[in-house]
Amino acid sequence: KGISELFRTMGTRPSSSLSFNYMKPQMNVLRYLLPSFIYSFINPVAKSLKNLHKATKLDSLDLVGNSLGDQEMEDLAKAVLKTNITSLNLVNNKIGPRGIFHLLPLTTQLRELDVGINKKVGDEGAILLSNALKDPKSSIESLQLWKCNIGELGADALLSTFPNNTRLKFLSLTLGNDYSKIAMDTIKALKEATQKNWNSR
Repeated sequence: KGISELFRTMGTRPSSSLSFNYMKPQMNVLRYLLPSFIYSFINPVAKSLKNLHKATKLDSLDLVGNSLGDQEMEDLAKAVLKTNITSLNLVNNKIGPRGIFHLLPLTTQLRELDVGINKKVGDEGAILLSNALKDPKSSIESLQLWKCNIGELGADALLSTFPNNTRLKFLSLTLGNDYSKIAMDTIKALKEATQKNWNSR
């Protein structure tokens, strides 16, 4: 109730960003033990997502480490589309390809999307995102997918969005020097493509 009230208040007062990191160890365990609809009912952040649309003045939302899964992404996407949010941080949740599918409508609204450390995303999730990035209406300028178990198949799919996609200026599929699943030539080609977009801004 408190979070929902906060969203309502933020619909009437100017605000640039909001960060929630409610996650407790026991909630992380429950994410795996309980059906998704029950987990969504007991996780206060998950419960509040349907009221996010009330935060109409918000432009940046940080939901790092709240153990949100695919079902919560459906509620989140529907709510975000009713706001002015252009930056969304979903690092270290429990998002898989189905969750990515629910997030696809946001690719024409968001400028920044960070889905790092969601290890179930994989190549399937990357391919879904690549198809969305081919849409001329895509607004994504920064996309982070580090530690998402994306391999050569997913990286090639993302590379195929260039040169037609001229909006994407930053793309991260790896952390540090961890290139083990993706060919160096592909990494280099992706860097060159995003750098070209950055230089033409």
